[in-house]
Amino acid sequence: LYHGLLRPHRPPQKGDAILPAMGYAHIRGEAKRKGQSWFNELEAKTIAQWLYQNREKVKALNGNQPLKDSVAIIAPYRAQVQQINKELAGIFESKELKG
Repeated sequence: LYHGLLRPHRPPQKGDAILPAMGYAHIRGEAKRKGQSWFNELEAKTIAQWLYQNREKVKALNGNQPLKDSVAIIAPYRAQVQQINKELAGIFESKELKG
């Protein structure tokens, strides 16, 4: 995927890290077409919920930086990026993710 162009930019974590520098989870859902692009609503909701539930742990692992400065979510389709942003905006009330 991405032909090896994605590389983590944080050092390896010691101890019981909750996630690797780069991770992947298969989330079942239905891919839907939006114009020339694709999105998966269940996948976007799951990502937003996981990040919200683990936000303090993620921030602690990254020197308490705001999430917008320490988390990157990569999606191959513009419609999926829009759906993830919509779900994140719905679950996060603060400006924690805006940059």
